[in-house]
Amino acid sequence: MYIPYPLTRCLWFSCQLIKFSLLTFTLTMSTLIYSAEQPQIVTYVEGTKVVTDPYNNYFIELLLLALDQSVDKFGPYQLQPIEIDISQKRQVREIQKGRIDVFWTMTSYSREASLLPVKFPLAKGMYGLRLLAINANDTDLFNDIAGLPNVKAMKALAAIPALSGRDWPDTPILRLNRFTVVSDVAENKMYPYLSQKTGYYFPRGIVELFSELQSREEKTLINEPRLALMYPAVIYFFVSKQNPQLAERLEYGLNKAKNDGSFDRLFYGHPRHDMAFKRANLSQRIFFKLKNPLFPKSASAESITLMQEQMIKRLSEK
Repeated sequence: MYIPYPLTRCLWFSCQLIKFSLLTFTLTMSTLIYSAEQPQIVTYVEGTKVVTDPYNNYFIELLLLALDQSVDKFGPYQLQPIEIDISQKRQVREIQKGRIDVFWTMTSYSREASLLPVKFPLAKGMYGLRLLAINANDTDLFNDIAGLPNVKAMKALAAIPALSGRDWPDTPILRLNRFTVVSDVAENKMYPYLSQKTGYYFPRGIVELFSELQSREEKTLINEPRLALMYPAVIYFFVSKQNPQLAERLEYGLNKAKNDGSFDRLFYGHPRHDMAFKRANLSQRIFFKLKNPLFPKSASAESITLMQEQMIKRLSEK
């Protein structure tokens, strides 16, 4: 049968168009399937301090737990450590530049202004409970303070210089509560400094203190057994403001872990936590309660304080 040339050409063109459409559809579907299978890369800093400080291992395990719990909604992931030892201030800059995705630190107005917080208390306010590392030669000095009435004891402690990092959130908190603070000693030199000098103390988190003292060679460093500081403080995961999807994913995973009990199991069952809680002897300590003027209004200081008191009560009953 004779088919006019223009019609033949039209049929040929239609076939080619159909072929192209099918090819485009196939490629699009392949791309979508390929993309769906690609894990979300999540980078964090694994510097010297993260590797050598066992307490940081808890936050890495918690990050893994949050990501695992969120796979059902957000898909697979790949956690990628970056081996570099940098300060907290530098980590903030690196997140803003998109070079790392997440880190954990105590929240403050400035940090919430610079980054996007995942508003879930990672350590139940434990970071606001500060025990004191001291030089053993100062034992009598701190025993005398512990024997004073509470108000006088707090004033006496406030007059003794506390070692604290220049860019640590605790430094302005201590100063705003009229505590004497020395912040010009390098972070990795604080314990050697304390071991060589008397008349100082080094406030540390419960788990930090015991794991750090255990790893030190200086024999003059000890845990002061009766005094402690307490202020509302909360550690969050922080991500870039340009990465709200990761913040949503972490918050979803953390809340899911809280609801199914896996968060509490990790927090109280973590080996370093368990060891430190047993040694902290919280029921026998005098807690000096400080205000935290830097605590963001986006969080509830009252709820964090309640969380701290509940944790102290639970651990004291063991």
